[in-house]
Amino acid sequence: MYPKAYIDYLVYFHVNFDYFECHEVLEEYWKKSPAEKRETIWVAFIQLAVGLYHERRDNTNGALKMLKRSAFLFEKQQATIESLAIDPNLLLSLINQRMTHIQTNTNTPFSPFSLPILQHDLLLLIEERREVLQIPWEKEGASHNSFIVHKHFLRDRTEVIEERELQLLKRRSYE
Repeated sequence: MYPKAYIDYLVYFHVNFDYFECHEVLEEYWKKSPAEKRETIWVAFIQLAVGLYHERRDNTNGALKMLKRSAFLFEKQQATIESLAIDPNLLLSLINQRMTHIQTNTNTPFSPFSLPILQHDLLLLIEERREVLQIPWEKEGASHNSFIVHKHFLRDRTEVIEERELQLLKRRSYE
């Protein structure tokens, strides 16, 4: 029905507002596909999460850039969005409203973004997966959780560094 990575994304997006983790789980899923078969819908969702991550950290330029890119990709994928149980028109409207808000209300605190989910069964899948992942529901948008807010600085980067070194070795072996 839905890819597990998509459900995980929705859990992190709606339950604890961990937009960095949203990016991580969907990017990993997206990269597992051969390059010629990678679906841009996942890039749009990744960019939405990255935009919100930047917004929460007061990186206005980064937020606007990512949100604009995500809206552009979502605009082209409305049928796919709907097949993922998200209202495409409302999603695009919400992204545009968020971009306007970022541009005009620079001193307001961050507020979470809710994806307009169309189907109750998807909400049930999110709750089931939340229980498996043992993630408690957040009410404050996780703005008080400095680990989530600054995750790209505070996380263990060992795996990332090892992967970069591996890719560098691969490139050098082809030279």
